[in-house]
Formats: sequence, structure tokens, C-alpha cells
Amino acid sequence: TCTAGHAQVYCADNNDVVCKPCLAGEFSNSGDYACTACPSGSYSISNSTAVCTMCARGKHGDGNNGADSEAHCLDCPVGKANNLEGEGTAVSCLGCTGGKYAASLASWNCSSC
Repeated sequence: TCTAGHAQVYCADNNDVVCKPCLAGEFSNSGDYACTACPSGSYSISNSTAVCTMCARGKHGDGNNGADSEAHCLDCPVGKANNLEGEGTAVSCLGCTGGKYAASLASWNCSSC
């Protein structure tokens, strides 16, 4: 069984199982037969990753799977906020309600006026 961050690949030539490292932008659990792309809202910057890193609060994923850098985590715009990590799209950035505002990019909460 391969460790997390690696996929089990069967080699017919020698009837053996080889552990292939997952690439940046992918992850796997121990014993997986394939690497999985990090879902939008997360990323992995190195090979052999067991868990993808979630985008921070105030940011969201670019809508694409397989991100290999934090650059795929985009800021919520001014006037909107997101207080959850790992959100996949811009719909997670919610507009501030009456009497509140988010004055900067990547806000994770709305402030009272």
C-alpha cells in the first residue's frame, strides 16, 4: 500500500505495484489508486501532497480544480466578505448588509458603520 500523497500504479511488465507521487495541484489518501485534483478553493504547491491547503478567509477559488499555487485563491471584492476557508467560487463572497461595510479586498467580515 502506498502512503498518502502517492498513487498505486500497476506495472504489467514486472507484475509489480509502484507508488507514483502526486503532482503539485493533486493529493491522495493512503492506498489510493489515483491522485485527485485539489478542488477549487484549495491548492497544493508540492509533489506528494496528502492534503490540499484551503484558501484563506476573505478569498475564494478561481472555479478550477488542480490549483498548484495560492495565486488561484482570489480576493473577495470591496463591499463583500467571506469568513470561511476553502470556498470554491466568488458566490461565497457575500455583500455586507445595512449598516455594515467591507472597505478592503479580501475581507472576511463586515464592519459596523
